Formats: sequence, C-alpha cells, structure tokens
Amino acid sequence: MTNTNSSGGDRLATLLKQFQSAPSATAADRAARDQLLDELQESVGLAGKMVTEQQVVRRAENMLQGR
Repeated sequence: MTNTNSSGGDRLATLLKQFQSAPSATAADRAARDQLLDELQESVGLAGKMVTEQQVVRRAENMLQGR
C-alpha cells in the first residue's frame, strides 16, 4: 500500500503538488481538481472509501514523509 519507492513517491509528490496548486474558480477548474483528488486518493490506498479531502492530503503527506 505504501507508495514511497522512487517513481511512486515522485508521482505521489507531483499529484499532491498539482492538487494543492489547482485553481477552483470555475466549474472546469473544480472538475479538474476533483479528478486530481480521485487520483491522489487512489495513490494513497483510499480508493472506494468515504474519506474527506483532508484525510487524503494528510495520508499523502505522511506517506511522503515516510510514516
């Protein structure tokens, strides 16, 4: 479930950075941001679970820190 190997960690870091910097001004922006969140949720092993955005981001940050 951990995604901290070099390529997985790089992908996770990239997804997290893109998600955190994604604009949400328009409906198209929000749809793109939602897609990034879905990819991030899958990458951290929470796909198909009812979790908040904060839980997904926290899990990603913890995985990148090696916890």
